[in-house]
Amino acid sequence: MAGRIQLEVPHTLTLDEARSRIEALGEFYQNKYRAEVSWRGSDAEIAVRYLGIRIDVHVRVEGARVTCDATDPGFLLRARGIKYLRAKLERFLDPKNALGDLPRG
Repeated sequence: MAGRIQLEVPHTLTLDEARSRIEALGEFYQNKYRAEVSWRGSDAEIAVRYLGIRIDVHVRVEGARVTCDATDPGFLLRARGIKYLRAKLERFLDPKNALGDLPRG
C-alpha cells in the first residue's frame, strides 16, 4: 500500500470563503490536469494522474485550516509534490488574492 502525505495550511477566511477558494482550486485541477473532484460537505476528494502516477487527495476545509491527506507519489516526487501542493493551497487561501483573480486552469 502506498504511503500518505499530510499537510495542514492555516487560513484567516470564513469557512464559506475558504471552501469557495478550495472549490476554485478543484476547478483549476479539473481544467489543467483533468482531475476528478467531488464534494461532500466540507470535504473534497480529488483524483489526478501526474506523470502516470495516480494521486488521490482528501481535502477538509475547516474554520481556521485546510488539511490534506494525499497519496505519496514516491521518493522522487515527494518533496516536489509537497512543495507544489502547499504553495497552491497558500495561494488560493491568501485573502490578498481576490477569488476572481485565482487561476482556473
